[in-house]
Amino acid sequence: MKTGLFCNYENHHQDARRGIFEQVALVRQAASLGFEEAWISEHHFNETNIRSSILVLMAHLAGVTSTIRLGTAAVLLPFHNPIRVAEDIATLDKSRDISPQTCILDSGKESGEFAVLQPRG
Repeated sequence: MKTGLFCNYENHHQDARRGIFEQVALVRQAASLGFEEAWISEHHFNETNIRSSILVLMAHLAGVTSTIRLGTAAVLLPFHNPIRVAEDIATLDKSRDISPQTCILDSGKESGEFAVLQPRG
């Protein structure tokens, strides 16, 4: 059985820097305790959200950990260029064990995130 961590990266303190620091510390601690995986999800347009650029966060986590496997819980493709996402994930994969089989690309289910894409009026 594998032990993993699902990272919400929520900003309950209303201090994005602190929220990111705490979540990075959590992943580092999980790695030191022998957790095998850490999953990061993407969300947008939420006042407690600090995870709109998860590939940047994954690159940072790859630089500060070495044993824990990193994966995307979801990359919301309507907010990105799919080719850029694929290339960024491939680059991360080459730099460390963030293999594509741990990446889930999703159109998303949170209607609030996609409301900003709807025409107004």
